[in-house]
Amino acid sequence: MQAGAIDWGSVGQWAAVLVGVAISIASYLRAGAREDAKTVTDLTTRVQAVEFQLRGVPTTEAVHHLAIAIEALGGDVKALTQRVTGLDDIVERVDRVVTRQEDYLRGNK
Repeated sequence: MQAGAIDWGSVGQWAAVLVGVAISIASYLRAGAREDAKTVTDLTTRVQAVEFQLRGVPTTEAVHHLAIAIEALGGDVKALTQRVTGLDDIVERVDRVVTRQEDYLRGNK
């Protein structure tokens, strides 16, 4: 060997180093792929759970029909309130008539 010359070693040594680096890189990439596969599996499970829960949620059309039905019930309640108020007036008149009849029958003219 000459003075000042760099000993690069044999081709076999370099090949061993390159194979070692390649194996390390491949192992690193495979570990990442396994973690990615696990993440995808977990996300798939979560999406399936959400889809199952959403099956019971009413559609927009169903909610719209419910809103219309509730509004109609509100109108019916207002009409019933008016009828009950009218019945109160009738009950008061009947009460006055019955009270007068009781007074007459008891002799409190």
